[in-house]
Amino acid sequence: MDELKSPLIIVAAFEPELRPLAAWLSENPVTGVSLGIVGVGVVEGALRTQAILDQARVSRRVGERELRLLFIGSVGCIDRNVTLLSPVTATASCFVDYPVSVGKAYIPDVVPRIHHADSMLVQSLSSIANFQVLAEPVYTTPSIATTIEVAENYGRVTDARFENLELFGVASACARAGVPWGSFSFVTNYLGPLAHQEWAQNHERSAQLTAAAIGAWLKAR
Repeated sequence: MDELKSPLIIVAAFEPELRPLAAWLSENPVTGVSLGIVGVGVVEGALRTQAILDQARVSRRVGERELRLLFIGSVGCIDRNVTLLSPVTATASCFVDYPVSVGKAYIPDVVPRIHHADSMLVQSLSSIANFQVLAEPVYTTPSIATTIEVAENYGRVTDARFENLELFGVASACARAGVPWGSFSFVTNYLGPLAHQEWAQNHERSAQLTAAAIGAWLKAR
């Protein structure tokens, strides 16, 4: 994976999702890897990611290695056939909201609604040893679905089974800056009325598994 030996920013929505990986990196330093927090939600995700990229002073000079960004965190899932704490890497990030999903509104064609992940990162993250990683699109909404009917509408419109509140904002900032991006998450909950309870039960374990998986991936780079 020589092409992936480039500066890498790893970001998460909030500190608990990043803490186990930060601890791993403190014991296993990796040159060129930095960490950042992008906040909760699509707007915060976009704004803070842009600030992080600006601070990194992204360079496009010939001969310099290209900066990449990796978002880590958790996803909710529509499909109960997917086991909780399954790993997922996004092939794309799609945006949808409730009025659009039920045909009562539309997003103008000039507005981006999907950003594709870097194919090299997707391939690499899909191949982490000892993890059966699902490579699929992930949708982002402004709010969390509390009924399976709403979530299924989102999935129908986006052709995605997984939900994350920040990824589209992060991907949008990367697209604007010309920075290749990828994501790696674990399924913490099924979408519906028990989503928050399941997330609360599983998000710490998800962060620990993420640290193990990304630590192994970083070693293999």
